[in-house]
Amino acid sequence: MTSNGENRSESMAALFALADLVSPMALRVAASLRIFDRVADGMDTIDALVTATGADPRGIAALTGHLVDRELLTSEHGDRFGLTPLGAALRDSEGPARAALDLDGPVGRYDLAVFGLLDTVRSGEPAFEKLHGTTYWQSISAAPASAAALGELQSPVPLFDAELLLGKVDWSQARRIIDLGGSNGALLVAILERHPHLTGAILDLPGLAENAKRAVRESSVRERATVIPGDFFAGVPSGFDHYLLSAVLADFDDERAVTLLRNVAAAEPGARIVVSEVSMRVPGAPRDFRLDLLMMCGAAGFERDVDDVIALALRAGLTPAATPVQFGQRFVVEFVAGSAVPAAR
Repeated sequence: MTSNGENRSESMAALFALADLVSPMALRVAASLRIFDRVADGMDTIDALVTATGADPRGIAALTGHLVDRELLTSEHGDRFGLTPLGAALRDSEGPARAALDLDGPVGRYDLAVFGLLDTVRSGEPAFEKLHGTTYWQSISAAPASAAALGELQSPVPLFDAELLLGKVDWSQARRIIDLGGSNGALLVAILERHPHLTGAILDLPGLAENAKRAVRESSVRERATVIPGDFFAGVPSGFDHYLLSAVLADFDDERAVTLLRNVAAAEPGARIVVSEVSMRVPGAPRDFRLDLLMMCGAAGFERDVDDVIALALRAGLTPAATPVQFGQRFVVEFVAGSAVPAAR
């Protein structure tokens, strides 16, 4: 029979394992220092890693020792290191995992905001802004290297059931569309490729707009697409008949989301406004509250459903213009600004 004392000890061990901060940070530090690539390239001793990274010898010794304990590295008599299959997956040649964990990179900096979770839960404000004095997206835009790194991490083709936007939205009456917060330009390029009668533009913060310019320049639609550096909270360009917001509202709290939608509504009364949001969850899976907490810390946003988006749009003075469409990880809701309301289809 297990005693109460043994049960308590097991509970304490489980709780402290769950609360561990050292292992996840050690993994991210190793990714930031490119430990796994360096070991694979023959820098497989503490001295070699110290020379390659410029880091503290005692720190490297403790870091590599913990990586061995966590079965990311192997060690031959405490002398030379090797890669386990898990550690090998963090080589740059194996994909984006290492870059995504790099604490100096755009994703790693976002994730670090979770250390301000207590303040975020208490105040509802994003910890990132308190830690850095600016929003996440403004910080990325202001650092060309970070903006370029984010562009490299993003897919060159639109993801998350983007076919819903490409093929299920009626673009036949559109002529000029603008993708607000279009990031690396993949979505606009795909829409223009699918619908040759369209011309379009991408609006994003200056640093991020450079990624979109590169994508447009290398595409087959370069003559029909332009990139506009700008801040949609400062104003939205007029002159377009369709305004697209894809996976944008999730980055902002309700008040900022409503402000953004009002800016869009004011840009071109009567224009069609196409709002599409995506979910990181596998269809049918339960809500991932871990993701909610991370998003709240990083950008004050969270995943919304169709009803949530419609409620925000109504607050912004938009009128629903079509039946919402949903498939897999994406949904699309269309609105119209001003009084010229097209018939719902």
